[in-house]
Amino acid sequence: MSSQKIITFANQKGGVGKSTVATLVAQTLSMQKLKTLLISVDSQSNSPAWLGVKNEAGKEFADLIIQDLEIKDVVHKVNENLDVIPKSIRSNTAELILAGMSNREMLLKRKLKKVSYDIVILDVAPSIALGTANAILSSTHIFLVSLLEEASLRGLATISAKINELKENELPVADISGIILNRTNISMRSGHGKMCKQMLERNYNGLILQNYLMQNIDLTNACAKGEFLQDYNPQSKAVKNVESLTNEILERL
Repeated sequence: MSSQKIITFANQKGGVGKSTVATLVAQTLSMQKLKTLLISVDSQSNSPAWLGVKNEAGKEFADLIIQDLEIKDVVHKVNENLDVIPKSIRSNTAELILAGMSNREMLLKRKLKKVSYDIVILDVAPSIALGTANAILSSTHIFLVSLLEEASLRGLATISAKINELKENELPVADISGIILNRTNISMRSGHGKMCKQMLERNYNGLILQNYLMQNIDLTNACAKGEFLQDYNPQSKAVKNVESLTNEILERL
């Protein structure tokens, strides 16, 4: 990798595992000695808490907008290679201020140009709000996260259409780099899950990553305790699963 890579994990449907993927990938990248920044743009995201960030100082993503602070002013250090900007509990206020700004869609991109990380991960809301638009327009790579269920696939179609709409407006939007399937070891047991996978393969040819995120109790427990998966249970099958997924993402950057 030659320059800072900025990855957005997105889906218009909530509850598909975007925050889980973002958190686990950020953990793994930091353990691979890649300087990583995870920004929680989603007000409902739990990714900072899953990394043990309690945000007692109250610094969050919204402060980039409300107080016009810089990224260095709101980061929380998790370890030597991982920084986090927590979710915005004041996201509605930030959205209102952002709506009145000129060139508002590019605010995050301008601020990210002032920092130097190997990889920035943006965990966005399941909506087409200005915060999500800022993330998409800041990204060098966009990965969609999906379950094998109809509502999740509709969410993929909606966010894909939004990305295409931004492109039609001649805005600098990255192509979709891949689709990450979540909990596939459970959903592929049903006929409906298999049908959804066939629909994805038909509509998004070549975009589906070979490595899926498997459902595993160690993922749930590690996140609940605010521990790295690799520290919680180094022997867990989930560790190898997440490492393989992360490496495949890196191959697409």
